[in-house]
Amino acid sequence: MLEMLKTLFNPGSGSAETAKNRLRLVLARERVGLPESQLTELKGELCDVISKYFEIDKTALEIEIMNKNGQSALSVNTPVNAPTH
Repeated sequence: MLEMLKTLFNPGSGSAETAKNRLRLVLARERVGLPESQLTELKGELCDVISKYFEIDKTALEIEIMNKNGQSALSVNTPVNAPTH
């Protein structure tokens, strides 16, 4: 019950925050002119390259395109388990 109340009254949690983050990604992606299909392809290729060097959970890889002062930046974040040999 307490967890449910925290979820209801915490303004930065849950689906609203997720939706806001997705909207930011969509807007940033549109600014750089990258279609969704290419973003998905990029994510797959990045997983392949990173997997050559580290064991990763491919479902946990996150890509973010950020815009600040007219400049775009690509951020890739993924948990790394161990180097591959």
